Amino acid sequence: MAKFKVIPIDLYKRDITVFIGTHDEFKQWVESYKVPSSWEQLIESIVESDDNAVASYWYNNNNGNGIIELCCHPEKKEEIGIAAHECLHCAMHILSYVNIPCIPHGANEAYTYLLEYLLVRVLDYNDYELVKL
Repeated sequence: MAKFKVIPIDLYKRDITVFIGTHDEFKQWVESYKVPSSWEQLIESIVESDDNAVASYWYNNNNGNGIIELCCHPEKKEEIGIAAHECLHCAMHILSYVNIPCIPHGANEAYTYLLEYLLVRVLDYNDYELVKL
């Protein structure tokens, strides 16, 4: 059964939603769920996509919020790697949006801390809500 959660990123005043389920469930959920206004521009792109990727990161260029879409809750090392991949897209997008540059050969602690924060919350089973389609 599909599930989702919202991860608040208070420091950067952004929210990231994580959806776990099939791409078809994701499209149905996005169409039926009372989405926040920050998603309005994403809905059409998501619904029209025929993407068969294992995972995706969708984002709103107008406010820096986004949605991580995963086909399953990450447990195996490959699944955790995919989740980390999508979380990195998310971290890079958010920090770019708030004008924190990624510095070549720099420690880029803002990026690494945000990646860690996101991944820990994606992997946490405790606060997902079941999707009712």
